[in-house]
Amino acid sequence: SIDKEFARQYTALIDTALQWLYQWAYEQAAQEVALIPQETLAILATGGYGRADLAPCSDIDLTFVPLHENEPFTERLVKHLFQALMNGLHTQARLKVGYAYRLMDDCPTLDAKTRTGLIDMRLVAGSRAVAERFEMRFWQTLDPTGFMLERYQEYRARWAKQGEGILRIEPNLKEGRGGLRDRHTLNWLSQVRYGIPAHAVLPTLIAEGILSQTEADALNEATQTLSRVRAWLHALTGEARDRLTLTRQAEIAERLGIEQSAFTRWVMDALSTHARIAQRAIERLIRSKLILGLGLDSVNLQIEPAPTLERESPEWCLWVFRLAQKYRLALSPQIEARIEATIATISRPPEPREAGHALKEILSQPGEVYRVLEPMARRGQLTRAIPAFGAVI
Repeated sequence: SIDKEFARQYTALIDTALQWLYQWAYEQAAQEVALIPQETLAILATGGYGRADLAPCSDIDLTFVPLHENEPFTERLVKHLFQALMNGLHTQARLKVGYAYRLMDDCPTLDAKTRTGLIDMRLVAGSRAVAERFEMRFWQTLDPTGFMLERYQEYRARWAKQGEGILRIEPNLKEGRGGLRDRHTLNWLSQVRYGIPAHAVLPTLIAEGILSQTEADALNEATQTLSRVRAWLHALTGEARDRLTLTRQAEIAERLGIEQSAFTRWVMDALSTHARIAQRAIERLIRSKLILGLGLDSVNLQIEPAPTLERESPEWCLWVFRLAQKYRLALSPQIEARIEATIATISRPPEPREAGHALKEILSQPGEVYRVLEPMARRGQLTRAIPAFGAVI
């Protein structure tokens, strides 16, 4: 049977298997290399596996983090462990294992998908010291506001792709409106905003006034319902499927011994609750004060001046448009007034290298250029950066 404890128990089982395989690989490597360093390798669970949120056919996402690259013992350890994982988990257990190899110095250049998966990183086997060092480096190189605004854009795009309305005859339990991805997004934003682990998200949102206790309880119950139904769907199909078709609704309802209409209504109620409460919390989080840097803040998805703006060089008047473009933010009346006042009091043109860097970034965004150049021209910033434009504007 699959109950609400399944994900935790299944995760613990995979953890035990990986720890056993790591120990075996370590012993094999020790027979081949005489000099064994004190700290070598950390094996991190990421994504759904990292947050102990596995369905029967979920991917097992792992990240190998060595302390040093090209160290002989670590190289042998990685080789033996990778072979054991592919043979034991992939070939014999028929699990899909996702594998990544990351160095400490990779942290500043990680792509968005990798960075998001690492938010839920958790040490499974190997060196705790290496894991802690990598985690510290990861958080030091993460731009909290940028991460939150980018995940919010993805969230809005995913909802727009689904069209109007939450309820679907055959809903996607993970990526659809009200699906589990909504809760994941809320968790990621909260973890980055407050610097907390996933299990502290709901208590923190209650303490911060983002959610009431009643809302948090309802959201958590809806999350558990959707996770259980998704686990049943995986177990029934033997595949990582997230769309709950009418046929599968009938099959699951029959196995649970309830009417299909009652089962469908139960799932739809969970999706509706999940969508409504997660959206409310996400909007409240994203519209709170977020620090952009350069003496600028985002409040209610508008760029506003921060108290430190007075100490910034006048080139902020260019970068503010790049930030508006990148994160789809509006310019508040206060920041527009500050732009006009700054331009009026500064006689010199922008520093050429700084202006060139800002304009290069603005012009390299397909489909997003005119939306920024038009207000830049209207407020005199385009002519100030490139005087030749004055003759045609």
